Amino acid sequence: MGTTTTTKAKGASSLLGAAFIIGTFGLWVRLISPMLGNAAQTAGRFGIAALLLGGFLLIRHKVARLARRELFFAAIIGVAGFGTGFLFTISANSTKITNSLALLYAGGIISAMLFGTVFLKEKLHFNKVIAGVVALLGLLMYAQDFSALSLGAIAAVGAGVCDSIAHVFRKQLRNVDRNTIVFYQYAVGAVVAICFTLFSGEHIVKAVSFWPIIGLVAYGMASVGLGKLLLYGFGHFDVNAGAVILATQLLFAGILGAVFLREFPSVRELAGVSLIFLASVCAVVDLNKYFQKLTGRSPAPELDPNNT
Repeated sequence: MGTTTTTKAKGASSLLGAAFIIGTFGLWVRLISPMLGNAAQTAGRFGIAALLLGGFLLIRHKVARLARRELFFAAIIGVAGFGTGFLFTISANSTKITNSLALLYAGGIISAMLFGTVFLKEKLHFNKVIAGVVALLGLLMYAQDFSALSLGAIAAVGAGVCDSIAHVFRKQLRNVDRNTIVFYQYAVGAVVAICFTLFSGEHIVKAVSFWPIIGLVAYGMASVGLGKLLLYGFGHFDVNAGAVILATQLLFAGILGAVFLREFPSVRELAGVSLIFLASVCAVVDLNKYFQKLTGRSPAPELDPNNT
């Protein structure tokens, strides 16, 4: 039991680190947008990440051979990752970053619970249900663009659905070399993004300048860390609860947006972020354990998160 608890804690910590990296992405998008179009940004970020990981693997002679099934899953993660990156870039350029991430998460948590339950046969235990409900209440506090069906809102929700699809397949690759999977993920995503950019007729390069180039490189480097953290995190933590932990990205994005972009959250948005944090706690704390201490009774088997 101790090993399982430790492993789950490491998975949760990895997802929390991933949430911080995601929280910075809105800043990179805003910095790079004067130079590159939406799809071109995604292509550049994925391409840099693939080159960095590919170089690392070659130097270390660590390129692992993947079975056909594993390669297929990595490719799906790459395609879904392109969808997430491209749609989030559109959204971040269309609305406030905190709202964009809130709507992304709204699409993500609903689809994650659906995919995790239907495809991965994960049980909707009591703590997951409570965490999901609290998270959705938090999102409803400030995701007002959703009701208006604006471009930014629709793109953000679509990005969340794509993200959940990728999480489901990451769950299937927990015992595969992470560096290799993330390399193939970004390589496939870069190819898809380049093809989309070329055939969409999008204005690829608007103007070349120093800081957007630095931002693009940093964005690619951050993506490497994100890919590895997400792969480990969702390999050792449930998709349903893990999607809730990722909601802490909203707090990180809110702080960074206030400091660097002067985008200050309203009272309602602050309340929403607080609820998201509460949901994250509910996702990792065994609520039935405390229920048993308070009542002196054992929780019902269907509500016990350790009963699998």
